[in-house]
Amino acid sequence: MKCNACWRELEGRAISTTCGHLLCTEDASKILSNDGACPIRDRVLSKSLMKPVDINPNDEWVNMVGRYISSDIAYRSVMFYIGQKELEMQYKMNRIVAQCRQKCEVIQAKFTEKLEQVHAAYQKMAKRCQMMEREMENLSKDKQELQEKFAEKSRAKRGHMAGKTSCSNGNGSWEQRSWSSLRVWKWSWQPLHDSTQLHFVPNQTTSALSSPSNVHIVRWKLVR
Repeated sequence: MKCNACWRELEGRAISTTCGHLLCTEDASKILSNDGACPIRDRVLSKSLMKPVDINPNDEWVNMVGRYISSDIAYRSVMFYIGQKELEMQYKMNRIVAQCRQKCEVIQAKFTEKLEQVHAAYQKMAKRCQMMEREMENLSKDKQELQEKFAEKSRAKRGHMAGKTSCSNGNGSWEQRSWSSLRVWKWSWQPLHDSTQLHFVPNQTTSALSSPSNVHIVRWKLVR
């Protein structure tokens, strides 16, 4: 048998209440001194509602009582014993539930902390992704602008690469643009002596140039 207040094993004498519970002498004294109530039923107890009992009677006393005990008293004794076992089982269950609840609270606190950390990391990565998206948009705009500028310069360069040949009859100046591997060479020519041949000075070789009909063919000096 165990005390219904502290749930320690009862040895020797104990206190029985009229509400059907057992208390150790220490807990019974505390309840009486503080005008307290039964720890199970919350019923206010007084000294008249408590009776001392012997937890471990000797065999002689048990045999003597067993001869004269009535069936009603025996039934009440058995029910009292069953009630004590049920209270003990309920106490153990409550203690197990309390321990499980405490463990669950600890686990929940840990998971809550981890969840907050994960949420903070998620928000940080989301902000970083937004920044990277904006950076990619800016890079795409810069790329498009550079492509447009490059296309414009390429068109202008192809226009210059088309080449241009001009001739005037004043002093016989002649301009020709020759292109080789996209390198532009501009040649200026000056007349030296009348001649029916065209050649470069200093020794430069070129293909024959056809002159306009209103320009005399003269000898040219190359000036770069």
